[in-house]
Amino acid sequence: MKVKLLLLSIFISVASFAQVQIQGQIKDKQSRSPLPYSSVIILNAKDSALTMALSDNNGFFTINLNPGSYKLVFRFTGYKDDTLTIKAYKDQNLGIVYLTPSVQNLQGVEVKAKLKKDDIDRQVVIVTKQMKERASNVKEVLDQITGIHYDRYNDQISVDGDTKVLILVNGLKKNPNYVESINPQRIWKIEVIRDPGGRYGLEGYSAVINIILKDNYQGYEIYTSLKGIYAPQDKYSKDVANMASADITITHNKLNFYMDLPVNKTSFEIENPIIRTYKNGMKTYKLPNGKYPSMNAFGSGYFLTTGIDYKINPLNTISFELNLNNIPENLINVWQVIDSLPNNQVNKYFQVFKSQNPQKFTYGTLFYNGDINNLKIKADVTYETDKTHTNNIVKIYNDLNQIDLDNIDYANGDNKTQNLTNILNSHLDAMYPIGKFSINFGMGYKQRNMKTNTSIIGDTSLFYNYLDNSLTGYLYFAYKLNSTFKIKLGSAYEHYYLNSGELSKNMNFYQPYADIKISPSKLLSLKLKYRSEIQAPSASQLNPTKRLIDTKIAMQGNPNLAPAYINKLSAKLLVLGGLFSAEPYYHFTKNYITQVYIQPQDNNLDGLVTYQNIGKYTNYGTKLNLMIPFGRKIILQNSADIYWYKLSYQNINRKLHDWKGSIQLVYYNPKIFTAALLYQHWTGKILTAQGYRTTNNDFFSLFVQKKFAKDRLSVMFFYVLPFNPHPGWLNYDNVTYIETPLYKELNKIDLGIIKNIFLFQISYRFNKGKTTKVEKNIEHEKAQVKSFF
Repeated sequence: MKVKLLLLSIFISVASFAQVQIQGQIKDKQSRSPLPYSSVIILNAKDSALTMALSDNNGFFTINLNPGSYKLVFRFTGYKDDTLTIKAYKDQNLGIVYLTPSVQNLQGVEVKAKLKKDDIDRQVVIVTKQMKERASNVKEVLDQITGIHYDRYNDQISVDGDTKVLILVNGLKKNPNYVESINPQRIWKIEVIRDPGGRYGLEGYSAVINIILKDNYQGYEIYTSLKGIYAPQDKYSKDVANMASADITITHNKLNFYMDLPVNKTSFEIENPIIRTYKNGMKTYKLPNGKYPSMNAFGSGYFLTTGIDYKINPLNTISFELNLNNIPENLINVWQVIDSLPNNQVNKYFQVFKSQNPQKFTYGTLFYNGDINNLKIKADVTYETDKTHTNNIVKIYNDLNQIDLDNIDYANGDNKTQNLTNILNSHLDAMYPIGKFSINFGMGYKQRNMKTNTSIIGDTSLFYNYLDNSLTGYLYFAYKLNSTFKIKLGSAYEHYYLNSGELSKNMNFYQPYADIKISPSKLLSLKLKYRSEIQAPSASQLNPTKRLIDTKIAMQGNPNLAPAYINKLSAKLLVLGGLFSAEPYYHFTKNYITQVYIQPQDNNLDGLVTYQNIGKYTNYGTKLNLMIPFGRKIILQNSADIYWYKLSYQNINRKLHDWKGSIQLVYYNPKIFTAALLYQHWTGKILTAQGYRTTNNDFFSLFVQKKFAKDRLSVMFFYVLPFNPHPGWLNYDNVTYIETPLYKELNKIDLGIIKNIFLFQISYRFNKGKTTKVEKNIEHEKAQVKSFF
């Protein structure tokens, strides 16, 4: 009996010191979005702080406590504290703890900074209820983030002025049309990764945007959109483009199914004068003819995307996406050609260039996204097939009235090309945290087989069979000393092999990576970055076979090309959590790959286009971003890139200085309307080995957007204002200027049709569903001690 009492006494003593586990999740009360890295402060009965815990990336927290009574204080910057009193005598799940945003903080700049988290390699933005109310689609949500600009006219997202941007969903590469159809209400947070390393750095992206969705929605949604672009002052055609799409998403239990069906029709009819001046005094003018546009690019296309996500459990998901595309495109150039000869003779005629480019491609991707014992894994396998047919024909007429564009038969074309490409692409990415360290590693394999059959002027046939393989891998180490100092180091590697019969090439690339971030305060940080971008020669750049690309110009690759390593250094200063940023940068290489025009050996040609590794190349400047909120309804967004180019070619040093940027003043009032005045200057010059070129658009524009029918219906009107306050502010021409050994050429694409252009977009979103949630369930129970007897 004494032994039993002794054992019982020991068991009670041990049980009284056995720890219990308290779990729960912290969310925003308004948006129901999780609040990552929230603080949980544990107080004893005398309100003395004992310890503190942090929630994870999804707002979940776990606390181990000795049995007893405690107060838990839940805290997140920009929100009101919440306090719970619990009796911890057994394991408990507190459910969801909702925190209320601080109204006072939401009025000013301070909370806007706190709603952003700038990590070592990415900017994390919690998507607030206010941001969702202002937007009707994903791109309009992104447009509210500093440094990101949504060009509604071109339907394009840029980050710090660069359009080489990839948008992911939950870390996976989904079809862009599906991404745009996602309901903003389903977005939890957005990650912006500038100058990415690893897979996306090797693929050439300047930024990656990862949209992370809430996973507690059940229901279905139908989204339709109609967009039209009209140019009233265009003398050839008023109807520029029409696009329509229909999307459906069904989420039930562990399944999420989506389908997207967009169709479009475009017709851009613009003038494209070309002036070529030869060294012997001859000049060739390709001018508008007065009846037909110099350039008429038209076509239509339809696409189908369907996919399914299956959640094996809360931490592991498999997905599949299938995409079908059919894009028949056509191009017609009609020029009045004037050859001014050195002996004062003049030849006049009309040249018609007609091109037909139907394209069909299909791809399917299988994804896995999971967490196995804290090892986060993303994997995907894609198989793609691409069929393209190009038929080109050139006709010469002495009389404009002889031209009948509809009856020019492609069967007698001057250049026909058929391409069949099959691509297998697989990739694995993993991340594992170890205390203050984290390891990120991955590998990938890509195989491409392209068969090309080309016939030139009906009597010559060329057949190519390209086979290339690439094997990639990368490894990065990140270390977080504290909230003030973080560092990430590593490198990516790629082995590339190309075989096209007469050409065989093996290349190896390395991409060092370094990030050092210093944050002396929450509102000020400095990030030092080093990247190495690989400029690898493509199969067409290496192909030594000569191909005609014009009646007087041929192209020939250079099998001796070497890869170029572009070293990229920058220092990014963030102030007020990113409301202002300045990033001076310096990019340089010694063997830059560029297209050049050289003296042809064939006397029937005016030029031979090839590729060379030229001398020293540098690009340096400063990127600036500034967001100024005037209360909660008016925001001024500014973005600029001021830059210089320098390069050396054939012992000639050339340089260029220019800038590009945008200013947008937005008024947000979802209950009434949203309106913005935008100045966009994106046609900055880019230096080339023998000249320069410009791309993109400049304009002043005004847009107004209004929601109806309980925010389900959205109507947007976009108008390009027809004025230029100063000659240097807007450029309505895309220019390519080259100076070759034989001639100088000025190629100008007149984009004046953009003045007075109208864009209408109507979208309707119908959804029926609910957000699942777990209510608080705090149990107050006395300790119950059970013996083995």
